[in-house]
Amino acid sequence: MPYLHIIDNRDASIRETSAARSTPDRLVICAESVDEVTRSLDRLVTENRYFDRILFETHGRPGQIVFGREALNAAWMNANWRNRNYSRLTPGWTRIYFNGCNVAAEESGWQFLEATARVFLNRGEVFGHTSLGLVFPIYSTLTGHVVHVDGSVRRVAKVAGDPFLQRSERSDL
Repeated sequence: MPYLHIIDNRDASIRETSAARSTPDRLVICAESVDEVTRSLDRLVTENRYFDRILFETHGRPGQIVFGREALNAAWMNANWRNRNYSRLTPGWTRIYFNGCNVAAEESGWQFLEATARVFLNRGEVFGHTSLGLVFPIYSTLTGHVVHVDGSVRRVAKVAGDPFLQRSERSDL
């Protein structure tokens, strides 16, 4: 099944590492603003596209991701994406990963992951890191992976038919 890769196109290092993730089943959205991401997601809903994985590759801060100079947080997501039918993009079990520094950190990180689960998921999980990511030039360029050496991974799961979201956390160490 195809996966959706949404990247901050204004950052050369993100473009570089994301290029290493190239696979035949990947659809890439290169966005320079939150508005561009919204327009692209709306188009995918209209086209009846669906995905079993979504990767947001951006810079992050506790409880938010950044496209260019614009931050997207839980309050914004609840106000602007909640009623856009983005769950149609993920009809089956779906994993959504935020590859941005500290996205899941603090209480705002939990709120961000939960808002994402409510907006996108029918069932599945959303996860991100509570730590800074490090880019190692050769490794990251070849593999597309940012390394998180401390902190933890936080996950929010949604089970079909269950109105409650389940939190879990594990150490990266």
